[in-house]
Amino acid sequence: MFWNLLILNRPISPHLSIYMAQVSSLLSIWHRFTGIFLSVFLILFNFLVYSVLHFSFHTKASFVVMNFLILNYYFYIIFVIFFTYHGFNGVRHILCSLGYLLDVNNVRSSFYIIMIILLVIVVVNLMN
Repeated sequence: MFWNLLILNRPISPHLSIYMAQVSSLLSIWHRFTGIFLSVFLILFNFLVYSVLHFSFHTKASFVVMNFLILNYYFYIIFVIFFTYHGFNGVRHILCSLGYLLDVNNVRSSFYIIMIILLVIVVVNLMN
């Protein structure tokens, strides 16, 4: 039966291409993505701090750390964007779990508020 779908070139999940993405689902997907990024970033940061404290500065690990510090500003901006979004969207998610912001207009307005706060924080960090 599965092979017939492949031969006829029919989509297996047509609902993915028919429906427009909802704001709440996009917020949830981006919340998970930023959580994964922050987790990986913290694991790598802990590894780099451990390598600096454990090895001398004449090893390969210190060379990796120095290359990381050159790109530190870009990682900092990305980290600020993801951390801010993840934090404020987490607060929005908690409010939704408590029964607030369940209307479509409230979800959109909370999304716009999060994006405005995110933009302000990024602009302030870029000015420094």
